[in-house]
Amino acid sequence: MAIQYRRPQPASQLEHDVVYRDEAQFCAWPYTMGFWEVGSSELVANFMSLDADYSDPSGISHDRLGERFGAGSRMVTVRSTDRGRTWGKPEFDVYPRVSPDDDFPADLSAWGPFDFTRPDVLIGNVSTQFGKPESRAYVRVSQDAGRSWTPSARLPLDGLHSLSAINSALVRPDGRALLFLTLVSEDGWNRRPLVYASTDDGTDFHFLSFITPEHDPFAAADGDWKSTYRFGGHRWFYPRGVLLPDGRIVCTLREPARPHRGDVDRGVRERRRGPHLVLPVPRQRLRRARQPHRAVGRTAGRGLRLSHQALRHPCRGQRGRWTHVGPRTDRAR
Repeated sequence: MAIQYRRPQPASQLEHDVVYRDEAQFCAWPYTMGFWEVGSSELVANFMSLDADYSDPSGISHDRLGERFGAGSRMVTVRSTDRGRTWGKPEFDVYPRVSPDDDFPADLSAWGPFDFTRPDVLIGNVSTQFGKPESRAYVRVSQDAGRSWTPSARLPLDGLHSLSAINSALVRPDGRALLFLTLVSEDGWNRRPLVYASTDDGTDFHFLSFITPEHDPFAAADGDWKSTYRFGGHRWFYPRGVLLPDGRIVCTLREPARPHRGDVDRGVRERRRGPHLVLPVPRQRLRRARQPHRAVGRTAGRGLRLSHQALRHPCRGQRGRWTHVGPRTDRAR
């Protein structure tokens, strides 16, 4: 049964400021590139910066930027010592980028063991060719609050076809680290979130469990519209785990909901999917995005329907079954 949430309330006290800006750069992904709180309560945030020509629409297409085709591509790290009110000067490529042509160690045993319960020990987890069948994931560790990092070790596939990663890690109370990853099928059109767990010394990671069923019954879009693997309207990806006070783990997934004609809420109930989050999006933006299976004017009016699926896992021992607890059913105006 889906859990019902209260209608979200507008935040009454917010302050906005620019942390980093360059008119000739595209800057994005401030969370999936890595975000941590270290022992001193300092916040450490990464984001990607790429040279971009905003006068040419094709030069700033998301696919092109997602492939890191910018003439200059750099990882930017910023730090805050006052809970995000102010941020220090940016540092570049402290968190090294990964290239498929690099030589990677099989594990991190040359730099371990690691105690992930220490607040200044951070886990970085990225991938090459994200969202594609040839995607491979990597892990690295910092023992000094992100000021330096081990080399990246390539995660073993353990019989899987591929692994995509977005810096999504969780440390259990027993010190075991979990990586929340996504399997991309051989044909590229099916995604399945899963979990890897660290070994006792923290220097290697292996498959622990799948989070979702093998196939999403609502994954495919109607028609024969073509897209790239990366932005083809996939669901069930960007998994992220949150440890609850009672020891259970909740995993949230990004899941663009399948649109259908007619009243949004009625159609959703007919599919027994529960109500969905509705975000206002201009019609012209939907047409320009050319993603009809995300939302269209006749389907969701001026809204883009998304749902954030939540799954629950008992934090007991090495393995356990994930239980679907339904989408987060708020509505934003």
